[in-house]
Parts: sequence; structure tokens; C-alpha cells
Amino acid sequence: MTPCQQLQFMCAGTLPPPRPMPRGKPNFRVARDAVWLRGTAGRVASVLQAAVPPLSSHPRATVRAAVAEGRELMSGLR
Repeated sequence: MTPCQQLQFMCAGTLPPPRPMPRGKPNFRVARDAVWLRGTAGRVASVLQAAVPPLSSHPRATVRAAVAEGRELMSGLR
């Protein structure tokens, strides 16, 4: 994909079509560009929204403290 095509997808707010799998040995390299970041950020947010609330009321105080510490760290990333 050319840089111009990447820019078009970024401006449109969409993800590019998946790349075809090459024949032979699979390549697990990830292009961590702006498009990847936007797509991944949404997935990470949905996982955290599902996982954090139950941990916030965990019976062990150390788990609740770790969740509170994680939330504090994450709030500084915005």
C-alpha cells in the first residue's frame, strides 16, 4: 500500500482491506502505523471495559489496589 493510499484510509476513518496471505512461510510482522493504532485502540478499550469492572470488586484487596493503580496509570495516557 502506498503512503497516499494509507493517508486516504486515515482521512476516511476506515481500515484498509486485509492483505492477501503470501504463499509459503507465514509472515507475522505487523505494520504499526496510524491505521493499525486506530483499529487496535478500539479493541483494547472494549477488552478493558469488560475486564476491569469485575476486578474492581474482587475479594482480594491486592487485586483491587492493582486495578486502581492501573487506572491511575491509564488516565495519564490521555
